[in-house]
Amino acid sequence: MSAGVRSIALLASAVVACDGSPPARPELTPSRLVLDGIALGDRVASLATRSPYDKPCSDRSIEGGLYRALVYCHDPKAIVIADRDGGIRELGWIGGTYFAGKVALPVKLGDPLARAIAVWGEPHDSFDLYRLHVDRMDDNVSVLSDHRTVVGFVFGNMPRTASAELWRLFDELGSSAGP
Repeated sequence: MSAGVRSIALLASAVVACDGSPPARPELTPSRLVLDGIALGDRVASLATRSPYDKPCSDRSIEGGLYRALVYCHDPKAIVIADRDGGIRELGWIGGTYFAGKVALPVKLGDPLARAIAVWGEPHDSFDLYRLHVDRMDDNVSVLSDHRTVVGFVFGNMPRTASAELWRLFDELGSSAGP
């Protein structure tokens, strides 16, 4: 399967309406991914009235004030990154069951990392954080693992190096997560 076809298949399987029913087929681009009613580019302010997103355990400025990070420490263990203008640019989660049924990915938490590579192809970038391993795949999809088992996902244009503060947030969150 070519990278382009694989990317379209990933996005087609990842877009799920809020009620769980398949939506009309939109133009398939990474920016069309919808996770529990949240899409890249949405306004972070829209989360303030939605449980469980109305109660982050941390809401702080990162990367020298370039971004805002909302960190959720329970199920879901999730992070939403917004730019200075309030647009959501990255979102991801580690472990838990909250997103089960809220996004239909061809790879699930607890799957072998080898399955993610078989489905999405060899990663463009691969590196270790303190606790987690990161494989950056096509279409702004990153797979978080313990080198063997998938423990989380991040969608959006994450940095290519482990030294970025954005990755450290996921590594900290992953310290107590499991599939």
